[in-house]
Amino acid sequence: MSYLGFVIPLQKWVTASAVLSTSLVLLLVSPVRAALPPQIEMRPVFGDTLVSGRWQPIALTLTNGDTGEALTGEATVSVGDPATGEPSGVWTAPITLPRGAGAMRTTVTVYVPESEQPDISVVLRQGRDGRGGVVTRRTFAPLRFTEPSLTLLTVTAAPDALSYLRGETLGVENATGVLRVVPPVLPPKGKKGAFYGQRKRVAATAIQVETLPEAGMLPTTAAGYDTIGALFLGADIPADQFSDSQVAALRGWVVGGGLLVVASPTLRLEERFRTWVPVASDPVARLRIGRGTVAAVTRDLTETGFGRSMAARLFWLDLLSGAVSEPLLGNLIQGRGVSSYYRQSEFWQSVVRAPGLKAPPAGAIALFLGAYLVLLVPVNYLILKRLDRREWTWATVPILVTLFSVGAYGFGYAVKGTRMLQNTVTLCEMGANRGDAVVTASIGVFSPRRARYKLSPSAPDTTLWSPEGSPRYGRRSEEYAPLEVVSAGGAGGDGTVYLRNAEVSMWSLRVFAARTTSIKLGKGVAADLTREGDFLVGSLENRTGRRLEGVRLCAGSNHLDLKAMGPGERQSVRILVNNLANKSLRNSGRPYGRGYVNAAVATTREREFTRPVAESVDGALDAYFQDRSGTNVRSLEGHALLLAWNREPVLPIKVDDKLLAGGTTLNLLAVAIPLDERRSP
Repeated sequence: MSYLGFVIPLQKWVTASAVLSTSLVLLLVSPVRAALPPQIEMRPVFGDTLVSGRWQPIALTLTNGDTGEALTGEATVSVGDPATGEPSGVWTAPITLPRGAGAMRTTVTVYVPESEQPDISVVLRQGRDGRGGVVTRRTFAPLRFTEPSLTLLTVTAAPDALSYLRGETLGVENATGVLRVVPPVLPPKGKKGAFYGQRKRVAATAIQVETLPEAGMLPTTAAGYDTIGALFLGADIPADQFSDSQVAALRGWVVGGGLLVVASPTLRLEERFRTWVPVASDPVARLRIGRGTVAAVTRDLTETGFGRSMAARLFWLDLLSGAVSEPLLGNLIQGRGVSSYYRQSEFWQSVVRAPGLKAPPAGAIALFLGAYLVLLVPVNYLILKRLDRREWTWATVPILVTLFSVGAYGFGYAVKGTRMLQNTVTLCEMGANRGDAVVTASIGVFSPRRARYKLSPSAPDTTLWSPEGSPRYGRRSEEYAPLEVVSAGGAGGDGTVYLRNAEVSMWSLRVFAARTTSIKLGKGVAADLTREGDFLVGSLENRTGRRLEGVRLCAGSNHLDLKAMGPGERQSVRILVNNLANKSLRNSGRPYGRGYVNAAVATTREREFTRPVAESVDGALDAYFQDRSGTNVRSLEGHALLLAWNREPVLPIKVDDKLLAGGTTLNLLAVAIPLDERRSP
């Protein structure tokens, strides 16, 4: 073929024509660019570090480019264990990104194990059923890793409002999850170190001050405040910045032992705060809520106001020391702030010992195995020998093995059945005259087959995890994959979570752990106790709306066993406490141990069920006082403790959206009664 007198080969002509045609099409059609996946950014909500052994909120920022596709799916955060290379926990939150340029922010509360500096990865999926395709993923460089310290969170537009407290040591810490006084303990004079078993106590850690510019950035779960010891709400923070879930989470954190300092004069005018934030007065108005304290102040505590004066440090010292609380036994059971963990870990396994889950009688198992051996060897041999057919052994042995295998399966089927069971043990901790409870639960789910289930707590703002191995170190069971905790409350989150695809082996009971501060047990236990010489006298009234059994009052080194108390019943109390001022709960006759179980609930069928619960709590207190080197514990002086059992469900857990009918429920109520306070209305 020729063009303008030039000869062009046919093959080159076709190629050139194709190139020209393609170029014309690209010029005529508007350019289409491939859609890029969203960009993922991650950082802790408080500061720029991860705190070992604590729950803490992680903020995810997802950004779509101009050509970004719409995304309605899930963001999954995995906290890895560098030692094993496997995730120690998985948390999922729903996300929604519109098509085109845009961004969204969501918060996921994760647990950071104590073992090593963890790796964190984020995966975005399309769809919300856990099976959608992966849109993008990112693994982040390890963040700075720090030990727990007393952190004061300030919520105010002024970035340096309370900077004068940064680095101060005010003699208070919150290693166990509640504020406590830390008296210094030194080795004996003339000794270079402490004796074995006597730990040198370091003075209170320096205060860390973190700041958020607005309340909208606060967590939507009480567990999100796990690294925070005290929180200051500035006068410039209005109530309308809080979502309902943030208000509930903030109150739940206070119930669990937090100190909330409110400087905003208008906050209490809002209905959501009116019932639990006191009217401000000069210098401060305090109100105990559960194990925590809410303080309303009228002074300007910021750097530019009262904070300039030397009196500000003394004011904060008074605030913190006034918010000191007796230890939360549920935190000690989790190993929070104590070095010894073995005894209290029995709490999680107590559900395995519940009635209905015991192994078959040893005699029945021995008889079954004995019959198997006798028939398989001597009887089989003698019969074949008598028939002169010993070569048939190759057939008779497999037949006998098969028959006994079927029999073993039938025996197990008859014992275990096909019904699912759920055993629940809860530790409910309250203050006197208040119904707010801090609930720690061990939940055992028995399955007749290997399957995956959805577990949903009935109470809002419930924290779920697996206590397999030692939860304080983040170790997980090798039999099961790590649990996936899914937020069910939309992109903003409302504290509602559930476990997705929680696997349980055939004829096995798997243990799950839960904690919540959103439950109220009526109006609690009303206590009106006063000192009369060497005796503590007064009355106790059951306002929980539940029947209390095995009631025991512990004070000083003595205890008093009381009758069972029905709802509304009152009992008079007279107990010798002549050494109350010099004794603490550690010396109170080991009230939680086996002696308490045998004396208080000896008539119940659940004795084997109750013993590990009581002894694990006793072990938690032992570990608490050992770590404090036998020092005088101010947070427990002047307190009495009421213990009681109850068998009505406190924290029901739905399995596949249904409440299981079978199983056993047991609750241990621990009511701390401050004897130096007047009775609350």
